Amino acid sequence: RVGKMGWQVEVVILTEGERGKNHTGEGDLGKIRKEEVERAVAVLGVDRLIRWRYPDGDLRKVRGWVSVLERVIDKYDPGLVVSYDFSGMSGHPDHIISSLELFGILRKRNILLWWAVWPGFIRRFMVHLEVRSIMPKFDLRLDQDKGEHERKCEAIGQHRSQLPNWSWWQQLLFRNFIFRHEYFTLANYEREYEHKFVEFKF
Repeated sequence: RVGKMGWQVEVVILTEGERGKNHTGEGDLGKIRKEEVERAVAVLGVDRLIRWRYPDGDLRKVRGWVSVLERVIDKYDPGLVVSYDFSGMSGHPDHIISSLELFGILRKRNILLWWAVWPGFIRRFMVHLEVRSIMPKFDLRLDQDKGEHERKCEAIGQHRSQLPNWSWWQQLLFRNFIFRHEYFTLANYEREYEHKFVEFKF
């Protein structure tokens, strides 16, 4: 667990994802996802979950959330932040705008920012086609031992509303191949990165 490595970990969530797909087919999705993320961070041993309820998909139209995020950054003074890169991975507009704003906040404070990315052969499965070329190449790969991998898969499994009803071989592929490693790149504050907002289907 992260605490055993001497890290204090805070997870910040801006929306409840209430406009997303609900693969369970029932219930209030906002409430479901709230409960799912609580179970997931408990499995991972996260120290603190900070969560707001800004409207899903509309962060670009909402005022005030950036200054709230800045205050959280200043309060906890992190040594390292992990986030989406400017592709937003799925092309979700909230992922992209939050990444852009976070980049600016952390650049002013010179705080290390790691972007979670995928290598080229996995991008075909995991990254929206229209932003795939924007995602940078990875420069760090983290390999997990069996216990870490099992705990990560258990945490992912808490998000049942977001998991399609895959066949057994698809589950095996994602569990033991795609999710076995984690890939990151260090954001360079001296560089200008490309970004674009694409049509996104909720």
